[in-house]
Amino acid sequence: MSCPPFQIRINGDVNEAFRKASQKANSEGAVLQGDTKSGSFIGYGVQGTYTISGNMVTIYVTKKPIYITCGMIKSELEKFFE
Repeated sequence: MSCPPFQIRINGDVNEAFRKASQKANSEGAVLQGDTKSGSFIGYGVQGTYTISGNMVTIYVTKKPIYITCGMIKSELEKFFE
């Protein structure tokens, strides 16, 4: 199962936000690979890709467990970019 693409706004410096998101992902057992332009992520059965343009991250969830809603995924990923 997948989710419709969604966007997350980055407040502040994109490089710093990406660094913090990478650290948070690693500390929670997820993997965030890529850079401040594009990449992929995997964790807790959720897989996807992302692109960053300006201060907007567009998330493409390509695989998820049936019991995890798209809203839950968006909510959790927003925390990575706070």
